[in-house]
Amino acid sequence: GVCGECNEDADCAESTGGGCTPPNPVDATPPTCNLGEVGAGCQTSAVCQEGLVCADALALRGLVEITTCGECVNDADCNEGLICAPIVNLAKLSGVNTCTTPSTLAQDSYCELDGSGDAACITGVCSAADIMGIAQMGVCGECHDDADCGAGTCNAAVFDVDTTTLIGSTCQ
Repeated sequence: GVCGECNEDADCAESTGGGCTPPNPVDATPPTCNLGEVGAGCQTSAVCQEGLVCADALALRGLVEITTCGECVNDADCNEGLICAPIVNLAKLSGVNTCTTPSTLAQDSYCELDGSGDAACITGVCSAADIMGIAQMGVCGECHDDADCGAGTCNAAVFDVDTTTLIGSTCQ
């Protein structure tokens, strides 16, 4: 545990009207109350500023969950031609869902394995990086498997736990 201003959104209701941004164990940042701005931690949309919704920007099956105020929960929340994509900074354990043009996330960027992950990546591939056999994380890469590499081999995506670095799949 880390001492801080809040444990839940309700702890911030009177002081800021926003939600509770959880602690970051990577850099020992304590939990803080926020104003419900873009990227601010939340438990419900009620604490987000007008026009924003509370949604998972990153969810790794019980390991890490980053829930923040952002523009969208899914593609249906975006204007026609745009998709809902998470922009995640793993080192800061922060992120936000934003409506963006397809094919804009760069190689080695976090992407959603489900939904529009492939469409979000500039390469058209959101590949799975294994995390110690416990979970998988999406990362923009060049291939899903060897078939995507012609006569080459697909080197799997990697998540380096020590440096919180994502390395997308590559063809060799």
